[in-house]
Amino acid sequence: MSSPSTFIDALQERSREWIRVLSQPNPAYKPQTTVRAYTYDTVDVRGDNDLDWRSSSRSAEDKTPAWLLRLQRRSAITRTIIFVLSSEWSFLTVLGFLSAALFLTTEIAVDNILGGRLWILSALPNLSFLRLIVWTLYSLFFSIIARFCVEYISPFAAGSGIPEMKSILSGLKLKGYLSFDNLIAKIVGNVVAYCSDLSIGREGPYIMICGILANVLLKLDIFYRIRSDNSSKFQMLSAACAGGIATVFGSPVGGVLFSIEVTSTYYLIQNLTKSFLCAFCAAFFTSYIGNHGLLTPFVTHFDSKTFSNGKILSFIMLGVVCGVLGAFFVVAQDYVSKMRKKYFWLSKDRYKQVCIISIISSIFTYASFMPLHEGQFYTIRSMFSDTKLTEWERPSVYFNLIYFIIFKFFLTVVSIGLPVPCGLFVPVFVMGSAIGRLWGEVLSDLFPDMLITPGGFAVVGAAAMSAGTTRALSTCVIIFELTGQLVYMFPVLISVIVATAVGNLLSPSVYDKILESKGLPFLPPLGHRALRKSGRDVMNNSIHCVSRETTYKDLSLLLKRSSFQYFPVIDHPGNMLLIGEIDRSYLRKILDDRERDYLSQSGNRQRLVDVMNHYDKGLPASPDMGSDVTGSPMEEFFSTRALIELQRPHFDPSPFQLVDKTPLTKIHFMFSMLGITHVWCTHKAKLAGLITRKEFMKKCWELNEQRNATED
Repeated sequence: MSSPSTFIDALQERSREWIRVLSQPNPAYKPQTTVRAYTYDTVDVRGDNDLDWRSSSRSAEDKTPAWLLRLQRRSAITRTIIFVLSSEWSFLTVLGFLSAALFLTTEIAVDNILGGRLWILSALPNLSFLRLIVWTLYSLFFSIIARFCVEYISPFAAGSGIPEMKSILSGLKLKGYLSFDNLIAKIVGNVVAYCSDLSIGREGPYIMICGILANVLLKLDIFYRIRSDNSSKFQMLSAACAGGIATVFGSPVGGVLFSIEVTSTYYLIQNLTKSFLCAFCAAFFTSYIGNHGLLTPFVTHFDSKTFSNGKILSFIMLGVVCGVLGAFFVVAQDYVSKMRKKYFWLSKDRYKQVCIISIISSIFTYASFMPLHEGQFYTIRSMFSDTKLTEWERPSVYFNLIYFIIFKFFLTVVSIGLPVPCGLFVPVFVMGSAIGRLWGEVLSDLFPDMLITPGGFAVVGAAAMSAGTTRALSTCVIIFELTGQLVYMFPVLISVIVATAVGNLLSPSVYDKILESKGLPFLPPLGHRALRKSGRDVMNNSIHCVSRETTYKDLSLLLKRSSFQYFPVIDHPGNMLLIGEIDRSYLRKILDDRERDYLSQSGNRQRLVDVMNHYDKGLPASPDMGSDVTGSPMEEFFSTRALIELQRPHFDPSPFQLVDKTPLTKIHFMFSMLGITHVWCTHKAKLAGLITRKEFMKKCWELNEQRNATED
């Protein structure tokens, strides 16, 4: 499920389509209506013969662009072509192609920028100090550009992008995150930040980039059908996340599974085919347009004899180590994030943060040894090789690997929280490969008689460390696709499972921690303290209702005092029997119509403004306004019962409702699975309160904080 909201959105869109068909005019039929203070639904008893495809097509033409309607009316072939081009499959194919083309363009930019630095160094005299200064200034320049993109183009471009997409796909609207400005800031900022020697990755920002690309494509007229259906729109955004991972790694199957794990709470199987199509198109175009040939950038050639069942214990221990280090990474990242918020000079001067970390990373990269000058992907290939690390032997392989792991851990922790577009999967992946390689080198020296390949342990360590940090089991599938071998399939699987289990015991996922630290709206899991809570503990009792007794004056006050989108409709204020809910826009419309009718009479405009302002302040009618209110048209305007038609689509006779004694666990499941924005609470069939998603999220966070405080 691209997000929990797609299920209920699909039901609502299907219902609206049938309502549009049923509401087509039929001269031979006159439905009966009931007129009261408000009128109930018009019941249509037409037969099934009236529900033909012509009625549906006529109702669908209302939102169709004019130029598209003219093309559709020309011939059947033209209609077929337009139908194919505007389908979801065409959209996903175009999205995959654009994702690949954009990624290859950024790859060319990264190669040219990094190649330009090496070219400048080759032209300088052979003076280490001078080259170090040039190397550092070069990186510093691009880190400042990355910060500039976030500050002056789009402030939403900072960070990974995966937590933001998880929040969006859960059914919440984050204004500005899917805008075109954010797309430009993400693309340019991630390219220059990656070239500034910061210990960051590109997969997280590119997931966000593909999601923005999908949102931009949906604004085209030819895809208006997808854009108008919320369910299809969220499916396209979910498929875009899978396409982002597949583009960066060339891993279509792993990309789909990884996007499901890190961006979704619940998932609909019907979305799986679309995600696979987008991921395959993105990986296919990336490989063959870029002349990569294979989908395996880190091809390994391990002998099947290098693995035996006797080595399982060593792989389990490696999984435990990676799980502990992954949890420690999450805790350290959260601690650094809190320190940035606590100390004012760190939170205020963002340029200083970026510059300091960039200088430290540049000095570490240059002053270490030559393999690090080639970048993170070259380091991964070195770790995965089945030969000795000859470039890492001075002074010793053990010293260089330990030195690299410690500094990589520190630099990654402080870099992923910087206000620049940055990901964390690749640095953690590199760190895990170094840990696995070190583990394999130690075992190889301790047990020389055993056939041990340190490169195989590096593969296992990369998958286990990534899983211990992100808690995504799909990293094992990504490893298989990246290496093109299944020799170490069982060790990778068992290490990933162990690392994920150990990590879950010690800390939450790194993406969940980033969600919490950024304050992004997200529904957290409930703890054991919520088992004794019910709906009455979180519902809002102060609700504004609409009934047959509601007057135009009540409507005016209702719309002024409440900003909620929907209002409950009750049978009578005395019995509080819930009939349904009505849309705010419709109430605003009938009130505007009533005001327009009154203003059409001469001399009433200023009188209306004065009285409306008076009532908006909650004041009773003053003596000097008596002639304007009592016994005049103004009295009729305020005191007449509002004529509210309880008809679809502005009225819903079956809103989500539950008993006020419903446990919080069930309410949490409803909000997570269905993606609803609110639910009405009843007590003995009478309206008792309202639970909104926003208020429920706050209550969940409060319960979790109380649990943490008690445990501490």
